[in-house]
Amino acid sequence: MTVKDYYQVLGLTPEAPTEEIRTAYRKLAKANHPDKHKGDPIYVEKFKDLQEAYDVLSDSYKRKEYDDQLARQNSYNKKNSKKEQAANKKSSKSSNNNGQQQPQTEQAQQPKQPRPEEIKDLHTLVDMYFKKRDITLQARKEYDSFLATPRKKYINWVTFIALLLFIAGVVVAMMFLN
Repeated sequence: MTVKDYYQVLGLTPEAPTEEIRTAYRKLAKANHPDKHKGDPIYVEKFKDLQEAYDVLSDSYKRKEYDDQLARQNSYNKKNSKKEQAANKKSSKSSNNNGQQQPQTEQAQQPKQPRPEEIKDLHTLVDMYFKKRDITLQARKEYDSFLATPRKKYINWVTFIALLLFIAGVVVAMMFLN
C-alpha cells in the first residue's frame, strides 16, 4: 500500500515546524475550499486530502508514525528502482553480447515507460492543469485587450485627395466672395 505524501499535498518539507504546517494548511484550505468553487468534485477531493494531511501532520504522535511509514515506503521504492536498474543493465549487456540489435520498428512499437519524475499524483496534475488554464486565460485576456485598444487611424489617399479638393474649393469660394 502506498502512503500519500502529505508534505507534498501541503507543499512543505518533512522538516517543517508545526506553525508552518498550520499556515500552509490554512492558506491552501482557503484557496481550495469547495464552497469557493461551487462544489466542484475535484476541489472537494483536494480539500479532503488537505484536511487529512493536516490532521496527521499536526498531531506529533500521528506525524511520527507517518514519517516512519513514509521512510519505509521510500526505502522500498529505492530498492525496487535499484533492482530494475540492475535488470536493465543485465538485459542490455546480454543484447550487446549476442551482437544482435532489435530493428528500429520493434523499438518504436514498445510502449515508453514513464520516468519517476514524470509520474505525478492527481493533485499535482490538477494543479498543473489549472495553472496552464490560468496562463491560457491570461494570454487570451491580453490578446482581447490588444484587439480592443484603439488604433491610429490613417487616411487613405482617396480621402486625402477629396479633403484637398474640398479645401481648395473653400479657398476659391472665399476668394470670389471677397
